[in-house]
Amino acid sequence: MEKTETDIHHLVELLAYWEGIVNTTVLIKHIHMSRQQTQKYLKLYQQYHPDNLFYNSSLKGYSKNYKLIPNFTTKKPKPNSWC
Repeated sequence: MEKTETDIHHLVELLAYWEGIVNTTVLIKHIHMSRQQTQKYLKLYQQYHPDNLFYNSSLKGYSKNYKLIPNFTTKKPKPNSWC
């Protein structure tokens, strides 16, 4: 099943909310795309919602802002969405 940009941004928000950090390695594992493609989606998400994530160079990933405002999710996974 092809994942849309909205699906990927939903996953980014879920990971940020539940794990506290999102990086390309985790996205590659879930969406089976190249590192360049996953980096593109992370940067797009950050451009659309700059106050939700910030790049944490010591963790080499995007950490959630304490004021993360969901735009693509209700903080609950969609059934079977990433199986």
